[in-house]
Amino acid sequence: MPPLIALSKAFDGWLGHHYRAMTALHDFYHRIKSDNSLLLVTGDLTANGHDQQFAMANQFLMQRNLGQQLGLGCQDWVRLSVPGNHDQWPGTNKICGKPTVGLDATFNTPFPIVANPLRLANGQTIQFISVDSDADVGISSMARGLARGSFASQLIALDKALPVCGPNETRVLIVHHSIIPQVTAQRRNLAILDIDSNTATVLESFIVDHNISIVLSGHRHVARLSLAKLGSGVEKKDVLEARCGTTLQLDQYSSHVRRAIGADRHLPPNTLMVHKVFDRDGRPYWSSQIYRRSKRNQFLSKTGHDASLFPNDLYAEIALS
Repeated sequence: MPPLIALSKAFDGWLGHHYRAMTALHDFYHRIKSDNSLLLVTGDLTANGHDQQFAMANQFLMQRNLGQQLGLGCQDWVRLSVPGNHDQWPGTNKICGKPTVGLDATFNTPFPIVANPLRLANGQTIQFISVDSDADVGISSMARGLARGSFASQLIALDKALPVCGPNETRVLIVHHSIIPQVTAQRRNLAILDIDSNTATVLESFIVDHNISIVLSGHRHVARLSLAKLGSGVEKKDVLEARCGTTLQLDQYSSHVRRAIGADRHLPPNTLMVHKVFDRDGRPYWSSQIYRRSKRNQFLSKTGHDASLFPNDLYAEIALS
């Protein structure tokens, strides 16, 4: 309702998804897809965890035989994907409560997950590690209401299970919540959308100790590429976080809502990311590139969006071990 939306930006994330962005994603994915392509979803497949929303998301991601042949046709999409905080909701907009059966039916393998390594032709191995960043969030807790992540138990379990990282192995962590805080550590337990401070402490040591080089995240609605230097002891590590924005969510207000809220409010554009592993001068690299949906309904690496609304770099790369 326009009066409520005008009161706070907090409602912007609840405005639903749109068909036009689905068609743009369909066209983009099938244009760049190859035999070596992998699809990763970093959470929030649903608005509030309803069973039918999981079924709709699964149908779009797995199949191409929808009403107008829309779908990505990726049968194993869930293998390298994680749920988001919205997927943990009880199927209503009350936020608190037990998740629906759709969550376990979709993600039917318990987290954390260490996937089978991806072995590349150049001898490099990519090891994907997936965690549920809502694993320790109580169903009626303040953390649920503030959309904070808490998953120290997942990291402790992984700490015992992961072997030493190999010499040609690159480790990639897939997690819904961003590892880059919005606020200082002193306020972190009260911060909306952040990871709680206890988990953040365990996570930083975990990333350094297990040689995580890439973090793929979601949650916040604006895409961003960040290079973080982690480590509280003698050893430091550069980590690339690629935080996807929202690919299918409404990215502009309707006319009657615009009339109520004024001209200075905007929704973040629809975005997706393309990651590549490649060789340069005999050395392997990982690159991440942000694509934004244009007014012509195409996902492009460069668009006419106002830089003040989207100030982040569109491309980043990191050398692999």
